[in-house]
Amino acid sequence: MDQRAPADEPGPEGEAERAQAHPPDHRRRGTGVHRPPTINDVARLAGVSRQTVSNSVNNPKRVSSQTRSRVQSAIEDLGYRPNRLARSFQAQATRLVGYQVPMEGAGAGWTQFVHHSFLHELTRAGTEHEQHILLLRAEDPDEAAALHEDLYRTRTVDGFVLSETRHGDPRARRLCDLDVPFVTFGRTGMEDQHDCVDVDNAEGTRQAVRHLADQGHERIAYVGLLPGEPVADERARGWHEGIHEAGLPLIEGHDVRGSHHRALGATALDQLLDHPDAPTAIVCVLDEVAAAVQDRARAHGLRVGEDLAVVGFDDTPIAAFLDPPLTTLRQPIRAAAQRCVTRLNDRIGGDASQPRTVLLPPQLIARDSA
Repeated sequence: MDQRAPADEPGPEGEAERAQAHPPDHRRRGTGVHRPPTINDVARLAGVSRQTVSNSVNNPKRVSSQTRSRVQSAIEDLGYRPNRLARSFQAQATRLVGYQVPMEGAGAGWTQFVHHSFLHELTRAGTEHEQHILLLRAEDPDEAAALHEDLYRTRTVDGFVLSETRHGDPRARRLCDLDVPFVTFGRTGMEDQHDCVDVDNAEGTRQAVRHLADQGHERIAYVGLLPGEPVADERARGWHEGIHEAGLPLIEGHDVRGSHHRALGATALDQLLDHPDAPTAIVCVLDEVAAAVQDRARAHGLRVGEDLAVVGFDDTPIAAFLDPPLTTLRQPIRAAAQRCVTRLNDRIGGDASQPRTVLLPPQLIARDSA
């Protein structure tokens, strides 16, 4: 009977002795520079085949406990780190998540801060979960939808995180049709079909109204964007609900809307100060709008924080350096990115539960403006 060890598990008398006689040299040939140990080095030191090392790392049930122990000792002695890309191929997973960067010209300069912060935190969260973020660029939503489909069909990525969403977003619609794992940071109006993480924008402006009402303000106005933009609409709704919950009068003419540009704050304040019941406090849809309100208030001879309280939204970097520093709502960007990544991992792993929508409340940052 042939008593030799199986081909993928040679006994220590063979390869192990040769490994001890010729320990692996981790220097690049001819350079004297040390290189990272390879799977071949581990195999030589453990006295097993390359395939046995691979099985010990990726399919340990196929290897005896004694062999696994020998391989693990060699891995620890050499400081070997298994090639993650090779393991991805074996698991039929790329460990890549697609993320489309904001389109050129999308949003105001200050609101881009939110998107950049989210990308930073998404990258951090991905690293913690052994994933990499693949950045995508497209000129319009339809082109982006086609790009997302192509990347998934070619197995370039395992799934997607979408931001800058809108109602009926064509990217989300296409991914839903294809049954592709994805999570949105922002709502699409199709949350019954996909997972969504979003900031509770309405709760943010409700907080702002409560904060102002607790200070004794009874005439609290709102300066926002024209209806039709989901985030802005939610912030307007929160102001309206906050007024009602505080038992304050909803004064006609105290809800001023306009286009998304800096002039909105100045023109809105002029309109509000001409009102017979001029407000003593104003909640603004964005920090940028709040900054313009503050500038215009000073032009009118008003002391912001004393004669007029002003609250912004987003806690962009400039907010703390305005004169006076701006009270604002800070978005939970890190928590949102973490939720997106963990939920996407669940979907990639085969979770077939019903889609979930997670709303994260912003934090009121009180400063001198209110």
